[in-house]
Amino acid sequence: MYGWRARVGTVLPAASTILPNEFLKVAPDGVIMVYTRIFIQKLTKEQLGDLDQQIEQTVKLLMPCKPQFIIQAASPLVWTSGPGYDKKIIEKVERVAGVPATTTATAVMKALNRFKAKKVNVATPYPDWINTQVKSFLEATGFEVLNIKGLGMELPNETAKLTPDVAYNLARQVFAEAPNADCMFISCGNMRTFEIIEKLERDLGVPVETNNQAAIFESFSTLKIRDPIRGYGKLFEMI
Repeated sequence: MYGWRARVGTVLPAASTILPNEFLKVAPDGVIMVYTRIFIQKLTKEQLGDLDQQIEQTVKLLMPCKPQFIIQAASPLVWTSGPGYDKKIIEKVERVAGVPATTTATAVMKALNRFKAKKVNVATPYPDWINTQVKSFLEATGFEVLNIKGLGMELPNETAKLTPDVAYNLARQVFAEAPNADCMFISCGNMRTFEIIEKLERDLGVPVETNNQAAIFESFSTLKIRDPIRGYGKLFEMI
């Protein structure tokens, strides 16, 4: 049976193609992702606001697959809803599913705390209004954002077409403008990053966190999947 060791359930945005594939890069034998999708086409306040109403039903669609842990993706929903909103989502998901859950934003903050990061640089594909919310959210939860820069993109399906060098070069630019950060955070689960995390860590000299890396790490840690994972950043070396 596929998933005989662990089944990680994920609620993905409609256009998300990157998280399932990055999961496959690091999933040990016997560990699978099962997922369903939440509808969003564009990163606007109206469409992000509609996501909350879909969460309960989409989680129910996962349950026949019997996931043992659930990741609620679509981090812009959390960033734009303010500090503490991720906890409300987690409570809702866990109430419906009866298993532990996280959001990608929650997982990122836990990962930053694992590295005792206080000063953070952020690179995103998002438009400025979402970046402003990301900065406010992180600073309200105890991190100092030294620099944040985005690509101004509103269409998640276009973000998925970006090659990994785009994330690499954007992060290098952000870090060059604020080189005293403790950590480099690349936000957006639909932007390819796994190919460049380790290279960025070598070149910048600090840990690099991404949405997908942090969420996958939390799922494996919670489910006690401890196979060594190398080549995808310092966080996975902490398993």
